[in-house]
Amino acid sequence: MKSIKFLIIFILFSMLIMQIPIYTEETGLFTNPDKPSPPEQSSDSTSTSKNVFSIENANDYLLGMKDARIAAKASPLSFFSGCCLGPLGIIIPYIVPYNYPFERLHGRSSDYTIGFMKQYNNSMKVENGEMAVYGFASCIGSYLLFYIFMIVTN
Repeated sequence: MKSIKFLIIFILFSMLIMQIPIYTEETGLFTNPDKPSPPEQSSDSTSTSKNVFSIENANDYLLGMKDARIAAKASPLSFFSGCCLGPLGIIIPYIVPYNYPFERLHGRSSDYTIGFMKQYNNSMKVENGEMAVYGFASCIGSYLLFYIFMIVTN
């Protein structure tokens, strides 16, 4: 009977913790939009006209970075890695390389592709890292609730 109560409390607490990223994303809480910098120009004085950085290229690059931030979605596996593996589960999302959604890059300019690829990997690491922290926090919280419940019932 106690294990069923614990399981119900754990599930409810996990559901509550998983709603935090959704709430903060909808309300704009804790958002700090990154101001990406344009790609560096070649210091080569013999560069051709194709290597000249223009406003059109900068717009494609920044659009690629913006789309990458939108495309980066956290995986539920990172929540469970933080919950089950503890601190190691928090480190894993920052180490794992992520595959790019190549269907979003098809037919785009090279500047867009470079901006997208640079930002996508960073955004995925941040999103999955946050989700792993939420998983770890929910696991610790459920253990604390369980111990408090055990102390109160004894």
